[in-house]
Amino acid sequence: MKAYREAIRLRPDYPEAFNNLGAAQAEAGKYTEAIESFRQAIDLKPELAIAHYNLGIVSLLAKNRVAAFEQYKLLTTLARGPPRSYMQEFIKASC
Repeated sequence: MKAYREAIRLRPDYPEAFNNLGAAQAEAGKYTEAIESFRQAIDLKPELAIAHYNLGIVSLLAKNRVAAFEQYKLLTTLARGPPRSYMQEFIKASC
């Protein structure tokens, strides 16, 4: 996580660094922090599908199905649309 925080310090406008930090936080079980990192990534780049997907998955892990479903809906409306595997994994995680 230290490397991602340093990347963000150097480039606070880099959404992928926030997304990667969120993934590391989620893996460590720090769901609240991960959710905030994914939201920051989305604020910087709303079309970043992987950040919406990650936010949805972590929302499910944090027992917030409503927030997770909102991310699922956003994924389906992104211009290029999410890869099919995102949707399959999202649905599997919600069951």
